[in-house]
Amino acid sequence: MFEEPKEKSSHLREDLTYKDQRAPSSRSSISNFMERIHSLNGLYVASSLLQLFFGACVVALSLLQSIKPMWLATVMTILGSLSIISGLTVFFNAYPKKGGYHALLHKSIKRVIENQN
Repeated sequence: MFEEPKEKSSHLREDLTYKDQRAPSSRSSISNFMERIHSLNGLYVASSLLQLFFGACVVALSLLQSIKPMWLATVMTILGSLSIISGLTVFFNAYPKKGGYHALLHKSIKRVIENQN
């Protein structure tokens, strides 16, 4: 029958064996967190966390009456609250899930390669 070139399967096999060699249980929670956001989504997660921080700072300054005109403090509180809400939304949409699509795809490719032999 049709035989696939050896190049493709060897690249997949090397990639899967490299990922399987890492020990997930010996890492700390911070390194697990950084491993999960190490992608383009990591940029979104970092920006959403900064948005949350700066929104909270603006709301805190407004509530501590550091912003003197009351109308400006009210507007800044509303904008800070909207910033916090949008930051939370971006964070939860960008934070990669542990058993997501890519993990399922890698597991199925590995199963196909193992059962091929």
